[in-house]
Amino acid sequence: MHRITAQLTLKPGREKSVLNRHPWLFSGAIGRVEGEPQPGDLVQVLDGNGRFLATGTYNPHSQIRVRLLSWDVDEQIDEAFWHGRLQQANRHRQQLNLEPATTAYRLVNAEADGLPG
Repeated sequence: MHRITAQLTLKPGREKSVLNRHPWLFSGAIGRVEGEPQPGDLVQVLDGNGRFLATGTYNPHSQIRVRLLSWDVDEQIDEAFWHGRLQQANRHRQQLNLEPATTAYRLVNAEADGLPG
């Protein structure tokens, strides 16, 4: 299981995109960072009142500072999480009923499959 290494608190009024489940959190929305997250670390995103909004992966070198993975405070980002998302993506591809002539397609389509990044 991966642990949360930091909490990022949003600036007041900047939580709308997270509440609407947009998978990207831009650097300009972050008001405070508690902890010392490293690239790829899991972080929690909080609103200005300290309420949990989401969990995601951190990238200090990108304007997209956090790629959000879950909006459920109880969801663990562990091997079972990744396995479940990949299985879901695979089921979705099977439901597409692709033409037999199709020779290539994306196994995972990032944000569309809940796996931004």
